[in-house]
Amino acid sequence: MNQYQEQFRDFMEDKGFHVTRQRLSIAGLLSEMESHPTIDELHDNLREIEPSVGQATVYRTLKLLKDAGLVMELRIDDGATRFETASPHKTHGHLVCRNCGIVVEIQISTLKKAQAELAQEHGFTLDVQANCVYGLCPDCRI
Repeated sequence: MNQYQEQFRDFMEDKGFHVTRQRLSIAGLLSEMESHPTIDELHDNLREIEPSVGQATVYRTLKLLKDAGLVMELRIDDGATRFETASPHKTHGHLVCRNCGIVVEIQISTLKKAQAELAQEHGFTLDVQANCVYGLCPDCRI
């Protein structure tokens, strides 16, 4: 069990939720994926290690992970909701290809100060800072 799964297990135990193998598998897989999967992509990958897991279990587990502050939804222009592990100390952005939809995570350390100032100016407390920049990836520019 990795640290991400342990945090999720602790959250579920604290809230009185059942800790199941399937829920921990979903958390583990999500924490190991380098991409920003949709629910369908996560479900398809999960079925390789948990063949009996249903899509409803994935939906409910993602909601629990979101409630725990361990996952965030990333909504981009392709209409699909994507998911990624969340960290309040991680300032990053996403390069999104408008043609093929590939999402590349990028670190934006210089943006952190500007985001904090804007949040303070408007009375916001930031949880997770993420930004999307749209364009064409090298394969689609050809």
